[in-house]
Formats: sequence, C-alpha cells, structure tokens
Amino acid sequence: MEQVSQLSPELTRGVLQLSRALLVAARNWTLYPPEHPTVAASVARLWTAIHESSLGAIFAVAVTPDTLMIEGTLADTSQTGIAEAAALLHDRDILTLTFIGDVPDAALHALLRLLTLDAAERRGRGGPAAIWTLDGDPSIAIEQIDYARVLAREEGSIAEPARRDELWRSIVLSISGGQKAVFDERAQQRLLAIAGSPVDIADLAVAVAAPKCGVDSSPMITTQAATVLAAFRHLTGIVSVAAPERMADVMNNITTAAGQLDPHVVMQVMQSDDEPGGVQVRRCRFCWQRRACALHARVIQNVRI
Repeated sequence: MEQVSQLSPELTRGVLQLSRALLVAARNWTLYPPEHPTVAASVARLWTAIHESSLGAIFAVAVTPDTLMIEGTLADTSQTGIAEAAALLHDRDILTLTFIGDVPDAALHALLRLLTLDAAERRGRGGPAAIWTLDGDPSIAIEQIDYARVLAREEGSIAEPARRDELWRSIVLSISGGQKAVFDERAQQRLLAIAGSPVDIADLAVAVAAPKCGVDSSPMITTQAATVLAAFRHLTGIVSVAAPERMADVMNNITTAAGQLDPHVVMQVMQSDDEPGGVQVRRCRFCWQRRACALHARVIQNVRI
C-alpha cells in the first residue's frame, strides 16, 4: 500500500537528492576505476547531497525494503529514486545508515566499495557493519540486520525462533484465531526466544495479522491491530512469568518491532485507552500497565502515517 509521506518538503527533496546521488555513484563505481572523472563527479554529487541533507550534523536514514525513513517518518514511496535506493541498501543487509558531520571523500569511496561487494564476500566477512568496523570511517555509521539470524534461517537451523515449522504455525494460528490461547512448554520456550529479537517479534506480528482481511483482500486495520496487540501481550505475559529480568529488553524489542509494521496498524493499536468492559483507564496498549509507559509512548513518536 502506497503511503503518503509526512516529511517536510525540504527533507523530501533532500532524501530524493541523496537517493539519486547514491544510486548514480554506486553504478559508476562498478563501471569505472576510482580515479575516473565520472566517479569523481558522482562522489562530489553524493557529498553535496549528504551535506545539504545533514547541514554538517548527524543525519540518519533507516532502511525498509520499499522506502527510506527519517526520524521514523516514511519517505515518499512514489519516488522511484527513493524506492530504488531503499532496495539497494536493503539488499546489502543495511538497517540504518548514519552520516556524522562532514564526510570525506575517502569515506564515500569506502562506502561505495562496500555497497558493490559481492554478496558472498559481504556475508563471508560478517556483513556490512562488521566490514565497516574494519575498513570504514567514523563519519559514517552502519547498522546491519541480525546477520547470524539470517544465515540460520537460510540454513534451516532448528534453533531459529521464527523458523516456519509446525510449532511456529501452531503459535500463529492460536493467536490469530482469537481464542484464549494456552501454550505448552515448547511453545512457551519458542515465544521466549522470539521475544529476544525485534525481527522475530515483527515476523510474528505480521503473520498473525495477515489473515485479517476482508472479502476483497483489503486489510481490516482494527482487527489486525487487535491481533498484533494480542501477540505482544502473549510475549510480555510469558516473559513476565518465566524471565521477568528480561522485561525491559523485551519492551525495547517490541518498540523496535512496531517500527517495522504497517503504521496504520500501529497507530490503531495506540489509539485506544479503554479496558475490556468499557472502563476508561490510562494503560499502555503494549504492556498493559496501569501507568503511563514512557518506553512505549515512543512508538507514537516513531510511527507516522
């Protein structure tokens, strides 16, 4: 579903300029040697785009498969340059790209070398963030996906919490079905493992919400939100009993996972403040506390439609 961006016009232009400059520079890096005038021109254009977007300060770009995000706000998905830049960075397993101050040409050269590495070499060396730690420059920071988890999924590791096996499917069906789910010890252990990873939490939320669509296949946002909320409560409920010392980390993981979901669903989750039975109370809709939850209030700040 195409989202309408809430970025300011200035940021919208800046992100589009940065996306286009990054795409051109990466393409030229594969076509010409680093000393070629075409590469020099494209690197200069990329430097200008970064400088005009950041104004010499810290400028962080989060990556989704379809678009980029600035401070939790989606960029314009209708701009092909932004979509293509997001796909480029996502394919390189990059979650966040942060520019810190003025970025020297040497750092941009190192970034382009990283982006054009063979996929097998990139993974063999531990992923983009690991490579950047050795070969990069402090003016650019890179956050990558959980690389060990990705490799485990591809290899079909039994220990993978979100592996799509029979246990995973039974958990999804139990939560998605809407009935009061009762999980056996194996399912509880799997849910505890899922709670340790924002990626796995988001995968679970997407899976339980996916069936909640109308006859025309359009998503039923309110029902999806209720189902996602049920999944989050199952996770926090099990953690609170089996591993209460992990609760703060799990709360952080849920907040991070929420940023990867459909913003319409997340906002629907956050909009209701009522207790079952119609009694109005102030509760956190994620952890169901009878007090203001400063941690999960961040979800509202980080999600934009």
